[in-house]
Amino acid sequence: MAEQAKPKSSTRRQEIREHLLKAVDAGIEPVPISVMYRFGMILIGGVMLLLPVAYLVLLLLLGHTIYWHAVYWHEIATAQVKIAPSDWAGAQIAGSLILGPVVLLFLLKPLFYRDPLEQGKPQRLKESAEPFLFEYIAAICDSVGSPVPKSIRVNCEVNASASFRRGFSSLFSDDLTLTIGLPLVAGMTVRELTGVLAHEFGHFAQTAGMRASFITGHINYWFIRAVYKRDGWDEQLANACGIWDVRIAVFIYAARAGVWMSRQVLFVLAWLGNAISCLLMRQMEFDADRYETRMIGYNVFGKSTQRLRQLGLADFMAMNDLQRFSAEERLADNLPKLIVSNVPHITPEIRKALREQQRAQKTGLFDTHPADPERIKNARLERTEGIWTMPPGLENCSATILFDDFERLCRVSTLEFYQARLGEDFDKKRLTSTDDLVSERDAEFESRKALDRYFQVHLPIMQPLPLSESANETPDNPRETVQHVKEARQALLKSVPEYRALCHRLEKAESLMLRTGEALACLDCGLRISAGQFDLKSVRRRDVQEMHERARDGVQHIAASLMEFESNASLRLTNALQLVNVSAVASRLTNAEAICEEMQRLVPEALFVSSLMSELGTMRILFRRLAALFNQIEKNKQNRRLIEKIIDQMQKLHKRLEGIRDQMKDHDYPFNRDKVILTLVRYVLPEIPEEDNLFGLVMVTQDLYQKLAGLQVRLFAHLAQAAEQVETVIGLPPLPEPDFDKGNVVAQREDS
Repeated sequence: MAEQAKPKSSTRRQEIREHLLKAVDAGIEPVPISVMYRFGMILIGGVMLLLPVAYLVLLLLLGHTIYWHAVYWHEIATAQVKIAPSDWAGAQIAGSLILGPVVLLFLLKPLFYRDPLEQGKPQRLKESAEPFLFEYIAAICDSVGSPVPKSIRVNCEVNASASFRRGFSSLFSDDLTLTIGLPLVAGMTVRELTGVLAHEFGHFAQTAGMRASFITGHINYWFIRAVYKRDGWDEQLANACGIWDVRIAVFIYAARAGVWMSRQVLFVLAWLGNAISCLLMRQMEFDADRYETRMIGYNVFGKSTQRLRQLGLADFMAMNDLQRFSAEERLADNLPKLIVSNVPHITPEIRKALREQQRAQKTGLFDTHPADPERIKNARLERTEGIWTMPPGLENCSATILFDDFERLCRVSTLEFYQARLGEDFDKKRLTSTDDLVSERDAEFESRKALDRYFQVHLPIMQPLPLSESANETPDNPRETVQHVKEARQALLKSVPEYRALCHRLEKAESLMLRTGEALACLDCGLRISAGQFDLKSVRRRDVQEMHERARDGVQHIAASLMEFESNASLRLTNALQLVNVSAVASRLTNAEAICEEMQRLVPEALFVSSLMSELGTMRILFRRLAALFNQIEKNKQNRRLIEKIIDQMQKLHKRLEGIRDQMKDHDYPFNRDKVILTLVRYVLPEIPEEDNLFGLVMVTQDLYQKLAGLQVRLFAHLAQAAEQVETVIGLPPLPEPDFDKGNVVAQREDS
């Protein structure tokens, strides 16, 4: 049976491909280029070519000025004319001969910049490996009237692009490259991707526009680099300002001022060039959109635009997934699949927000692409359904139909992505099945939903979470334990509205306590600060001290008020988990043996991680005060008290980090997989920088917060999911998904 199914599937695939070739066979109506567009392109190209001329004129004027002053000085010297020290002309000549060459040198320096070697190009496809893709692309090119690309490349970006294959060498030929982002193929229908390709081939058809854009883009890039790029010479000139000899320092500061002024001139040229270049590129996008619309229709164009936004967000979500997987020393072996797997997790609320953001988007002066509303409006002016048509039922087939071995391409491109980003740090042994990782991640999503349902609130993740050490014990009286669960659940639900409001107030009180603490640390060092720096009404020492004490008392009072909810939460969760050890309950659980084993392993780790979170409060204060003090160092380099205070805070922070690391050394990471076995130290705090390494301490502390807080939520989510199953067995159905937006509005009203 399996052997018969394969030819049938192959026949169906071939049938769809034949329809696809027919879908683009008709050819779109030619897109005319208006006289104004041609005139504008010539004007823009001319202006951009004048910018390098302006730069050369600036060099010549400066060089001539230096030469003229040198000749004049030589004439004065040979004529033995005496110049008084107060003679302004003499000072001007001497200054120009000293400062002029320095400024000229820094203006000439950008001519010798060399870009770093490109770290590998996207994977190039062979026609023998993907014959239908090449055939389909050639058919689209014939339909839109554009040259066929000489090479086709693929990568892991949510984008497609048209470019000259060999840069300047291909500028005056049809030697073009098409680059296709594989996430587009994985996440779009074949009709949507056809529109994207038609858009890129619209650029191919704009041969003059592409050439003008290429030249203006490179000119503009050079000017921006000349303005902003800094090297060792700039550092040496800046460091030379510390020379104590005033006579020398004056000339050095003057030289820096001259360099700064010359760069401002280049900045104006770069600003003008960037604005002009972006104007040209936006017009080219409008023009290419017309090709896309005439191919697939204006309705599908609008849907495709929204789809691109969703895939862009999914790409961001996938990078967050990779960050977590990387911390566990695992990497997805198919990045396009990982990206597309996040699309279903874009909730209706987020989709609505994306649409609203899209409608509100405006085109800026330096945007290379027009805003989506303008592009959609421009597409609707075409008033066409497009030439691309397929039989009913085939319009929405996946774009992967164009490829013969899409999975292999994705894995190879993913490998190239890691090699380019990680370099020598990339270890191929970390590659893990994307299907397995996605399955684990989706299971984590479900457990976090269970956590929200179970407690009906967003628990404050920087606080220890509620759980008793007896959670893994077998209850002496199961019936009584069941009753405790029911009573605690009822009491917890009654206190949810008040708890949400209290959490909102706690967040505000903690923020004020931290900000006033930072301000006090600065004032203790004798620094002059402003109220705006810390979002305070006053920065008088007495006022700040009073606000800090009120905020601290408020935090303590609110924390005490939270105890009722947290006590009921702990009682409910602890008793529900105890029932896992009761055979009458366990026998009715799904995967009871796995749940029991997981609870025995996770409960002690949840208690331990929660205890660590209680220690992060003091560490958080140290960290925030250290950051606030360091922000003042630039303007107060001679303040000895400030320096000593920063060193003291760094030493305390370093000691705290060592203490936490010592506590974790005997614990394993609670979510180890068969492939990689991690200790908790290796996952959370693999190394501690030296106590004089401020940047390293800051980065490690931030990473510690993020990983411990995330680990605590993950642990309690698994516990809550198991407890929710137990409650279902004893007749308590899962609670509904909480409406946190509504709760936040209520909290804000009560707070006001």
